[in-house]
Amino acid sequence: MPQRAQDSASACTRSFCDTCVAHRRAPCDKAGPTASVTANFTVNPHIFLTAQKLPNARVGQAYDVLIPYGNARGVPSFTVTGSIPPGLGVSLQGLNVRISGRPSRMAGNSSATYTFKITLTDQALCGPGPTNCSAGQTYSIAVS
Repeated sequence: MPQRAQDSASACTRSFCDTCVAHRRAPCDKAGPTASVTANFTVNPHIFLTAQKLPNARVGQAYDVLIPYGNARGVPSFTVTGSIPPGLGVSLQGLNVRISGRPSRMAGNSSATYTFKITLTDQALCGPGPTNCSAGQTYSIAVS
């Protein structure tokens, strides 16, 4: 049985590795010469906003909820689309989106459910090509 080269400093054995050109001292295996390749790649992090069920709110009572986000490089901006309950506001606090305030009643409604989407954008993650600089989640809050 042919012998395997001991290390890269050993010459390839003729009977084992006839394809080694001029005994370039490459390690060999049963299939022939082997090579190693080093690859460099960049992991493109993306901002995320946690999906969660928000607690119900009661008219006139304090409401304060934190929704964590992550992987931002800078301070993200945010947009709110849809209907947030009147009396509540959205802000950023640390690594959280904060929904807080005292919900009020809309005329004629004894209770209602409000659905809205919060989208975060981190300009530090935006760039040419495919990017992951925005994340959005849809939330609902029932107010009674």
